[in-house]
Amino acid sequence: MAKSRSARRKQRRQAPASTQPPPPEGFPEENPNRPREYHGRRTMFAALGVIGAVVLALWLALGGGSSSTLAGDLGVAELPAYLNESNIAVRASADSLVPDFELETLDGDRFRFSDFRGHPVILNFWASWCGPCRRETPVLVRLADRFRDAGLIVIGVNIEESRGAARGFAEEFGVPYELPMDFGGGVTREFFRAGAGPPHTFFIRADGTIRQIFVGQAADDDFERFAIDILSDLTDPLGPGLLPGPKALPTDRLLDDREVGTLIGELAPDFILATDGGRSWRLSERTRLGPVLLAFAPPDCRDCDSLVGEASQSATASGVDLAVVAELDAATDAAAGADMLVWREDVGRLLRVETGPTFVLVGANGVIVARGGALADVQSGLSRLSSAAGEPVS
Repeated sequence: MAKSRSARRKQRRQAPASTQPPPPEGFPEENPNRPREYHGRRTMFAALGVIGAVVLALWLALGGGSSSTLAGDLGVAELPAYLNESNIAVRASADSLVPDFELETLDGDRFRFSDFRGHPVILNFWASWCGPCRRETPVLVRLADRFRDAGLIVIGVNIEESRGAARGFAEEFGVPYELPMDFGGGVTREFFRAGAGPPHTFFIRADGTIRQIFVGQAADDDFERFAIDILSDLTDPLGPGLLPGPKALPTDRLLDDREVGTLIGELAPDFILATDGGRSWRLSERTRLGPVLLAFAPPDCRDCDSLVGEASQSATASGVDLAVVAELDAATDAAAGADMLVWREDVGRLLRVETGPTFVLVGANGVIVARGGALADVQSGLSRLSSAAGEPVS
């Protein structure tokens, strides 16, 4: 017959004492049937140390850099019309032009997606807590290493995490590609399918159109197959660097009261050209240092050598730097000390350069101060600029 409740209580009171030795002073008794009891100063210091370690770990993982430090309206960005001359629909769907965006990278650099136009791109959205993201990252790392010299660009957009969490992930997997940080989540929302979580991966052709979208983890073989597919349109390897050509202006260079265009008083459209030494020269970055006079000498331009030489003298007298845009072997002796940039037809069209020389004077804030086909057209603008002030009067 079962014992009564009072008999069971009496039996527990008469049970022999534990044979285990008492715990050291200042530590709890490990009796699971009673509340923990802490005694002594050592317990207090130990507890504070544990709490401090937990707080530090949480700060490193969740805080310590959870927002951008760059100026400008980062996130989804408007694609300039000159980067969509065919007027293709811009949306995150197959055969559409991929939406443009600007973010800060894990290393604190400015990242604009459209800068990679001309390269095949794998665009992957991930988070360190996402199991499928962790499983597919090794194949992305392999593809980035294998096809880098062919021109494939891999980009991994982190979804609303701290720098600490993203950096730990990058170090764990040895990520060699750029990691833009979508702190606010706006870019992710633009690209994600409704109701779907990470990862999302987009295979993008060199012309900026989307070839394939994977929602969730895909097979390694599928990733490799579509990487080869988007590379197949290239006739020659591109290498890993940014290609010369028209670019979108960084958002911190936009001014509320200025349109981007080629007229006096408008913001000059951005571009990258190669120097005669093979380096990259970007207009928006160059004008951060001060005003610059662009002297375009298109192919087969008559008298361009002498005009560029005169422009060099005028720019030097005004304290303004000169950049000469010409074919690789042209006008090199006429402008000693100038930046010599290699002519490209698309940049010439962008700045409305015709058959003869064209001069475009751009101030330190990116605004076109003067332009014309003769040096006299920009002389008054040069006289209003000084290397000390570095700002256009327009």
